Amino acid sequence: MKRLITSVLLSASLLTGAAAYAGPGYDHHGGKNHVQHLAKKLDLTDEQKTAIEEIHRAHGGMDKKAKKQHRRALMRSFAELDPAAADYSERVAEIAREEAENVEQAIIKRGEVHAKVYEVLTPEQREKFKAMKAKHKNRAGDDD
Repeated sequence: MKRLITSVLLSASLLTGAAAYAGPGYDHHGGKNHVQHLAKKLDLTDEQKTAIEEIHRAHGGMDKKAKKQHRRALMRSFAELDPAAADYSERVAEIAREEAENVEQAIIKRGEVHAKVYEVLTPEQREKFKAMKAKHKNRAGDDD
């Protein structure tokens, strides 16, 4: 029973992580809205806006429909497992490993996009961007 609860909690946390990090819409300023937000806050040139939009397009993640299908498939595969089966814990762990790999790839992709966008900014814009991130972090209550 203890293994079952652990497995269910692990799966639930991985699902939450996948939803949080999948694709370019990882925050409320995802995709094109993200570019508009940055353009306003950092005084981006038209060339910079175009470059950042292209970066987002090139590294686009799953769209909403694909995310929903992925989540349904994940939940279906989990629901199809028999908790009484001898290999239940191993199968749950296998699903968890697969989902952890998906989350890892999404985080790596997010980092690549962030680095490429950062390259487009001028040194002054980078400083403004750092200040925006610090302000957002403080507002979110992160006290690292």
